[in-house]
Amino acid sequence: MATWSWEQVICRRLRRSHLLVRSPADDVLHVVGSVCGVQAQVPAAAELCLAVRTEGLSRARVRRLVDEERTLTRTYAMRDTAHLLRTEELPLYHSAMRQLLGGAGWFTRFGLDADRAERLFGGIADILEGRRLTRRELAEDLRARVGSWVFDAFDPTLGQLSLAASYAGVLAYGPPQGSTSTFVRPDHQASRWRKVDGETALRELVRRFFSAYGPATSADLARWLRVPIGQARECVAALGSELQPLAVEGAQAWVPTGDVDAEDPSTLATMRLLPRYDCYILGSGPITRIAPATVQHLLRAHAHGRFEGAAGLQVLLVDGLVAGVWEGREVRSGLELAVESIRPLSGWQMTELEAEAQRLAEFDGLKVSLSVATTRP
Repeated sequence: MATWSWEQVICRRLRRSHLLVRSPADDVLHVVGSVCGVQAQVPAAAELCLAVRTEGLSRARVRRLVDEERTLTRTYAMRDTAHLLRTEELPLYHSAMRQLLGGAGWFTRFGLDADRAERLFGGIADILEGRRLTRRELAEDLRARVGSWVFDAFDPTLGQLSLAASYAGVLAYGPPQGSTSTFVRPDHQASRWRKVDGETALRELVRRFFSAYGPATSADLARWLRVPIGQARECVAALGSELQPLAVEGAQAWVPTGDVDAEDPSTLATMRLLPRYDCYILGSGPITRIAPATVQHLLRAHAHGRFEGAAGLQVLLVDGLVAGVWEGREVRSGLELAVESIRPLSGWQMTELEAEAQRLAEFDGLKVSLSVATTRP
């Protein structure tokens, strides 16, 4: 069994996350696919997630891909959370989610029997046929077409219902109406719609995770999927010889078989400003190594950091590890960006940080002013 250093692991994850070498803006769909989607409960943060991985991308371009070209779709996936995914890959992700929830009877997790599931999801598909509806409009049509029992089975905001309907493949987020969310029927957004059976889809999703975030452990996979560790181990075992074991500081980890391109740690030096819920933070484990004890005091000083850790904050990433936090505020003169670091930055690091700040501002066509402070334990 090959042995890797922690620095090699980080280096490989950074490269696979397009954080060592950025991709051209025209390859943004490839970026989304290769990192297994980007979490998008905060759409603006998901857009920034793509900005830090590409050269020359604008927020307006990302929104055209979602709202007009429909090659990216915002819908539910891992961790029961909204993600931006490649539209043509929605069947893969949703089939994998249904398999995680129990396979053929997955809808029982939402309190539905087979008859009600068929009526509900069929009704939503019919209601959204060629339409874009707000949550209120969808609720009104559901009451008329399917029946009032829907509102006894699900919460009034339709949060759980929209999750279940997303996994059923009949609902996704559409272009917003101002600040109001809308829903569309996702299978009308793709030119090629290929169904995938549950076991095949889940194996493929797990293989993609290890390709993007490996070498990784079953515990890392459990955290990424938000499933019990036993279920994650079963997912790993199901791939059998498709995964190759490695030793990382005495622990067994896996990468896809034949996909072992060990990195040179001398290429590790990076300086990045990551948004909230960035896929690198969510996918890389153990989180205590990515966000070490030296930075925890700073994370806990922020409300989101107390409850969600590094994932819930905009973080400064130095050489693949969380080393600070940042905040941005749009003002009349442009973007005011303030960084708190746990240690003083070198001249080279300050130069890189200024370039990163400029990149974030250019994503929105703004000028930037940067301030940096050091916050020690």
